[in-house]
Amino acid sequence: MLRHPVDRAYSNYGFCVQRWNFRGSFEDFLAARPRMLERGFYSRYIKRFLRYFDRNQLLALIFEEVVVNIPLARQTLADFLEIDVDKFPPSAGSKKVNSSTISTYRSLYGFTTRVAQRLKKWQLHAIVDLGKRIGIPQVLAKGKPLPPLDRESRQRLSRLYQDEFHELEHCLQIDLSCWRHEMAHHAHKGMDRGGADKRRNSEQVGRETGYTR
Repeated sequence: MLRHPVDRAYSNYGFCVQRWNFRGSFEDFLAARPRMLERGFYSRYIKRFLRYFDRNQLLALIFEEVVVNIPLARQTLADFLEIDVDKFPPSAGSKKVNSSTISTYRSLYGFTTRVAQRLKKWQLHAIVDLGKRIGIPQVLAKGKPLPPLDRESRQRLSRLYQDEFHELEHCLQIDLSCWRHEMAHHAHKGMDRGGADKRRNSEQVGRETGYTR
């Protein structure tokens, strides 16, 4: 399943805020982890799969389309797997999981996450599984929701992926118009400002994120 690259990076930021007690802004997060934006160039990774598998052996689902039509997504997946859609529970896919929060117990959650990683390294998975079963992560995750990424930042970062969207559509033979909608809207408003503004904006993105193409 593919998600808009900027939203995926922001979701990863939320994960680090919640689980690893990251205290900086999203801009700080990208500056410290420039690969977060690089990972959004999905076609680079998909092309590796296509060296070994035919295109019809891969199912590409778009996250933004799936969440607005869960029944259609279930049917699409069932058709791909050549199984009856009734094999899926009626509620499959309808429950929101792993929502990013700013935990009330951020320091404690960060500590328990590090402990869990250490226990896994020592092959003590049973202890980690026990903690999950008794609901420790759910308790520690309680807090206020992570604020949505502001529209201006999303549009600005999305411009990094203009060519990637075309490449991904060609690679997977899919339509990514749902990803382009906001970017196209912003570009239309910016046409009157001329090419100089576009160049300055592009340079600004590179400076702020540490990523250059």
